[in-house]
Amino acid sequence: MPMKTFPLCAVLRTLPLLLCAVSMSHAQGRIVEPADIIVIHGRVYTENPQLPWAQAVAIHRGKIVAVGDDPMIERKRGVGTKVIDAGGKLVLPGFVDCHIHFIDGSFSLGRVNLEGAKDAADIQKRLREYAAEHPGDDWILGRGWNYAMFGPEALPHKKYLDEIFPNRPVFLEGYDGHTYWANSKALAMAGITSETQNPPNGAIVRDSKTGEATGALKEKAFSRRTAFGAACRHEMGKRARHHSRAQRWRRF
Repeated sequence: MPMKTFPLCAVLRTLPLLLCAVSMSHAQGRIVEPADIIVIHGRVYTENPQLPWAQAVAIHRGKIVAVGDDPMIERKRGVGTKVIDAGGKLVLPGFVDCHIHFIDGSFSLGRVNLEGAKDAADIQKRLREYAAEHPGDDWILGRGWNYAMFGPEALPHKKYLDEIFPNRPVFLEGYDGHTYWANSKALAMAGITSETQNPPNGAIVRDSKTGEATGALKEKAFSRRTAFGAACRHEMGKRARHHSRAQRWRRF
């Protein structure tokens, strides 16, 4: 079968069209779709040390795709883009967690961190260091101890705290938030004695022989309804108010 031939001039005429089509095809692959939502005129905290603050954010298909100044983000605006004018207000990334105690977790930042302590002696060391930096007679608050730190005893005992703080109240929350540990001074301030009844859904752990409180408190033994809970909550609230005044966000 004879091969078909085409005039050279016809091939040259179609070549630019072919090149244009190929170029457009590659360009289509680089086209960025318009954002679904843009937030402009804001004070955006990015958590990026290289760019801690920005003006605007672009969101596409539920994800942040760009952060920058208003002109940059405006270029990602399309016909159907929703525009949110932040009016100079603070814009923060979304807080997403399956289980979180935001307020208590925030309070914990100002307490003695007991996570990772090896045993009672290690806990005492951390408490001494905190007391040296925070002298006085106000409450020492901490969080993060776990049951394995106390070996066969499993639960903490006030004797470890009384050894170093006989006259200063100490209250330490367990890592799971279900058991608490207090020294004798804290128990006395809360009015807990061998005669104190367990609150509903809680238990004041006692010595099996004397009936005296050991310093371990389970579940609702620490709550707003108990004398101990009220005393400790009052102290935490006082610290929170002080911290809030000292660390209040500056106005932008």
